[in-house]
Amino acid sequence: MGLRTPEQYKQALRDGRAVYFRGEKVADVTKHTATGKVSLDVMALSKGTVREVNLKDGSTAKKGEVLLGDDTGEITAVAWDEVSKVIGEIQVGEKVRVHGAMIQVSKMGVETLELNRSSKVERAYEKGRR
Repeated sequence: MGLRTPEQYKQALRDGRAVYFRGEKVADVTKHTATGKVSLDVMALSKGTVREVNLKDGSTAKKGEVLLGDDTGEITAVAWDEVSKVIGEIQVGEKVRVHGAMIQVSKMGVETLELNRSSKVERAYEKGRR
């Protein structure tokens, strides 16, 4: 069998398997919000930090982290290399708008907001304020 098209792959996921997200059964894993990109308006609950980390292959990379939240909860945003620069500029209490991020869940069940090259992070200014 050759390579499948994206649509064939999605169809194969609709095989009746039981998938749960945060304790709730997911009807169609190909359409669930946890499998797609998310956008949100939040506030920085910590100052953004950027540090150099060692990778398994022996190379190094820049990793940025900031704790974000709103009245529904909080999540740590993680960005790598060039995307990490904007994370390092975020200050506590600053309103932030994030577009195109992905929710990642670790083996320990910890969720993070992963930012990649196609993600956009911008300061959300109030009207008349810049």
